[in-house]
This record gives sequence, C-alpha cells and structure tokens, in this order.
Amino acid sequence: MQRNFSAFHAARVLLPLLVTVALAAQCRASELVMSYAEPIDSDSVFDYWEDGWRAGTRFTAPTDGQIVGVQIFWGSLSGNAAPSQQAAINITASDGPPFMQGGNPVGYNAPGTILASVVSPTLNDVGLNEFRFLDPGTQLIPISVSVSAGQDFWIDLEFAGEGAHGELNSPGLLYSTTYLPTDGIRQQIQIFTSFWHDPVIAGFRGWGIRAIIQPVPEPSSMILLGLGAIGVVITAHRCRKGTSPT
Repeated sequence: MQRNFSAFHAARVLLPLLVTVALAAQCRASELVMSYAEPIDSDSVFDYWEDGWRAGTRFTAPTDGQIVGVQIFWGSLSGNAAPSQQAAINITASDGPPFMQGGNPVGYNAPGTILASVVSPTLNDVGLNEFRFLDPGTQLIPISVSVSAGQDFWIDLEFAGEGAHGELNSPGLLYSTTYLPTDGIRQQIQIFTSFWHDPVIAGFRGWGIRAIIQPVPEPSSMILLGLGAIGVVITAHRCRKGTSPT
C-alpha cells in the first residue's frame, strides 16, 4: 500500500512528541530557587577567611524534589578581581550537634553528614555564580540530592587559602546586611574547622548562597508525559506497517 502522509497524518505523528517536549520544558521551568538573604549587597564582601573555614545557610525544602543546583554570590569592591578557586561547595544534612541557647537546644541542628560536594569550584567576580555539576571542570556528574518537604539541609562554601582582607581587589562571599530570618537559625560560619558560630553578631545577616530545587512532578503531569511517549511509539509503529491513520 502506498503511504500517503497528509498534513493531518503528520500532525498525528508530531503532536504526541510536541506534548512530551512541552511537558519536559514545563518541568524544567518549575525549578525553585531558594534564598534566605535578600538583597545581596555588591559592596558587602566577606574576604578575610582562612583555609578550611566554611560559611553555610540552612534551607527548608518546601516540597519533595531534588537539589539540582547551587548559586554562590561572589565579588569584590573593584569588580574586576581574578577568578578564585575555593575548596568545595558542600550540601549537608542537618544532623550535626544541636544549637544551644542558654544551655537548651533551640530545635535546629548544625551541618553534619555531607550529602554531596562541588569539588574545587572556581568563582568569578560577577556576582551570581551557578553550579549544576559536582565536577565543574568536566561536567559529568550532575548535582542530584533528594529532599522531602519540610526537610532541613545546609549548603556551605568551604574556603581555600586565605582571603586578602582590606584590598580593593580582594574577592569574597557576598552577603546581605539588611535581612534577618525570623524562623530560627539560618546563617552559620565554621572557623578553624571547629564549632559553628552565628555570624549575625558580626553584621553578616545572610550569606549569598541559594539552593535550586526541582520539585517531583505531579502525578497528572507524569501520566500526560507517559501518554505522549506512548503516542509516539504507537503512531510510529503504524506508519512502519504502512497503515494510514484513521
């Protein structure tokens, strides 16, 4: 039988594929960017770290999903500092020692188990630096850490070397001086790889650290995605058989 593909038949073939692509794009667009420090001040630069120090922010996942990226705000007063390679960006569980106040636990735990690390990230003096891979140099291992709604986790920048405090060209982690979360301890810094400390007393209201979460797709979206894929397979099979779609 001679195959006769009209515009209608072509639409039958392409429509399921387009639905699949559109749904995939919608899933990508639904990423959530979480921040507990706004606005980030371009002239507020934490540039006097020492090797091994860590500056971290506690996040609370608003939904089930995957942590798929991290944003770090990095800059200098001059705006033209050289790229700076730091030790790591760590995603950790909130299962460390409990924070205490007046000898009593306050209901929040310090960073503990490292769930994933972006190794040797290079930070540029452009403000926002985004990382999607654990290995930025080769980009073979995507960031993918599962979280549940209501789950606490930490993201921290682990410094390497020593900051050149006071120099105009000295880069560092940007922070906010105007926002202080009211829902518990959010910002911490670990000095000399010992205890975690509250940086708010020194004026660092919030580190320029953000988490990117890809929510788990709704069941209805998954069903439509599957139907679109099935439509492609069935239509392609019928075309191979030489049967004109009705």
